[in-house]
Amino acid sequence: MLGLAALAFLAKKLSFWLQRGEPSPVRSAICKMLMGLPVLHVRRKARDFFESLALLLEAGVPMFDALPIAVESIDNPIMQPAFGNILTKMQSGASLSQALAGVPYLNHDILIPFVQTGEVSGALSEMLWRHVNMETTAINHFQLQCVEWFPRIFYALVVVWIVSGTFTSR
Repeated sequence: MLGLAALAFLAKKLSFWLQRGEPSPVRSAICKMLMGLPVLHVRRKARDFFESLALLLEAGVPMFDALPIAVESIDNPIMQPAFGNILTKMQSGASLSQALAGVPYLNHDILIPFVQTGEVSGALSEMLWRHVNMETTAINHFQLQCVEWFPRIFYALVVVWIVSGTFTSR
């Protein structure tokens, strides 16, 4: 139990360091590795950005003031600069949907039509909330699938290991 408690403590410290720690090559390498994981990191950070942006816009904060605050909600030092460019593009005259088209970490096929609809209808925060809710559902579904399938895969690997050990020992 003491070992598990120590492991949980170290995991908590590592999580805090990744989110708020000082920039370093090790932290950047870990963040880059996390970005390679499907859904778990990149989509969650993008969803958090849009959730913050929708909340701020819904509260009446102007877009140019809301974007820097929403960008700060992304604690990945690799993703943050890409989202920081949105404000620069919008200040140059681009719409939000046009500015988002250049961000590499987004599913543009789903997101851009939502944002365009919100811009045209004047209900941008509502459309961002719909996108956030869809992303949350997709992420939760993926996590449930992982919880369901990882033990099955592990048990299958154990069976293969036992069977191969049986045949190779003879």
